Amino acid sequence: MSDKSYPAILKEYKLLDWPTLLIGWKNGFATRRDIIDYAVHQIANHHNEKSVIYLASCEAEDDDEVKKYIEQLIDRQKIPFPDIEAICLDRWRFAKLIALDHAELSDEEKIEELQNIYVQFEYPDDMSDCSIYSQNGLDPLLAMKNTISSLKQNLGI
Repeated sequence: MSDKSYPAILKEYKLLDWPTLLIGWKNGFATRRDIIDYAVHQIANHHNEKSVIYLASCEAEDDDEVKKYIEQLIDRQKIPFPDIEAICLDRWRFAKLIALDHAELSDEEKIEELQNIYVQFEYPDDMSDCSIYSQNGLDPLLAMKNTISSLKQNLGI
């Protein structure tokens, strides 16, 4: 869709962290390669914890082991994981909407993909105007831009 991957968009907006990657990985928004790349980035920025080093080379490791190491990093960083899950999902939704907004697709194709995002994130209230079934008559693509602005504000961007 976009030239940038979703993790690259999150990184650009300084929204990428271990909880966001874990939630993204669990939901199919991020890949093991994204985890490895983020770990390498962390090492380059002098975060040489054992878990980060392990994750930088976890290509052939078991999924449960990878999740365990990420969860250890989250625990050590004192991030309240249950509280941040909704925020992480909003970050991924933001990245997907940004990618869609910048995609070189026709309006019809964008609206179709917008409907997929709306369903994928289980019909978030702030996207109801993005639905082709919305009763307010607002253009779904304009509603998407409004949702992006709202998410930016909610995410502190």
